[in-house]
Amino acid sequence: MKQFVAIPGVNFVVGSEIDAYLGLLLQDFFAGNNLFKYPGVYTQDEHSKVNEYIFKKMEELPVPDYSDFPWDKYPNRIIPYMTARGCSWGKCNFCTDVVLVNGRTYRSQSKEKVLSDLQALSNQVGTNIFAFTDLKLNSNVEVWNALIDGLPKIVENPI
Repeated sequence: MKQFVAIPGVNFVVGSEIDAYLGLLLQDFFAGNNLFKYPGVYTQDEHSKVNEYIFKKMEELPVPDYSDFPWDKYPNRIIPYMTARGCSWGKCNFCTDVVLVNGRTYRSQSKEKVLSDLQALSNQVGTNIFAFTDLKLNSNVEVWNALIDGLPKIVENPI
């Protein structure tokens, strides 16, 4: 993390899954409160406990809301989506995602939730283009097969 907080203009870096506390962290940031009570917060001089928090309830993740994104400024509407977190290998010491953020665990949403989210996002954004941002999209073979078989059934001409 030292290389990230050494970038000019960067004062804080958070290397943690922040689903449960992002709103509170931002409130504390803008209020000037201590951020080191949250896991994974780094500055050049100090850091909080690493990997104290790993989000495990993947089915509780809301459908991403891109309604405020300026889609009109882009020639292609490409929806980023992550079906799972972590890596089923969880062994590579060079991988900052495994070492600093997700821990050495793998958690996946169900195929039903993934397809439901993708259908809702396609309708919300008005596109059929997705970019999957998983470390290893094929770690959950059931989800992988559901994407291959199910995506064309819920989204017209998916790319």
